Amino acid sequence: MLVPIAIVAAVFLALSFWLFRTLPGTSGAEGWLAGFFLLAAFSMPLWVWQTQDQPVLGDFESMLVLVSHGLMSAVMCSYTLFIGRMFRPDSSWARWVTAFLVGVEILAPLALVFFGGDRDEPHPIVLVVGTACALPFVWGFAETYHDYARMKRRVVLGLCDPVVGNRFALATIWNGALLVLPIALVPLRS
Repeated sequence: MLVPIAIVAAVFLALSFWLFRTLPGTSGAEGWLAGFFLLAAFSMPLWVWQTQDQPVLGDFESMLVLVSHGLMSAVMCSYTLFIGRMFRPDSSWARWVTAFLVGVEILAPLALVFFGGDRDEPHPIVLVVGTACALPFVWGFAETYHDYARMKRRVVLGLCDPVVGNRFALATIWNGALLVLPIALVPLRS
């Protein structure tokens, strides 16, 4: 279990360094995407570790669980900010949705720890937090699918290169896979 997670973490780390190195300033939406990959590279091993059965959590292990929840919250906030800045930079409703989702992503791990559902998988708060983690992915999938459909029409009309249309299809598939992950994680872990 550790080897695939280490490979994915290494790929995410390489992607984040590549984005930080190649993009000048890395301050816009690309910066949030680079932050997503960087934080995900460090939070994924902790997240997988804390999902495995632990006999009794000591102080250090409890702290690692809290750190993993905090890092995953930061990952989701970074992803949400990326989606908002990339697809709807001038939309006022997108700013409100972004603020709401970032607030949910910050409060969800706190609710998980406060209500004591951090180790008890069938606990209802785990389902609420899993749903909260999926919300930004729903928005990301909807935005990438919308752009993919638009690019598909442009490819048919000859207004867009087919390679660009294919990249939008790949982004839609990637966001769909990210959407399935938190939804499938709770039943798999229980």
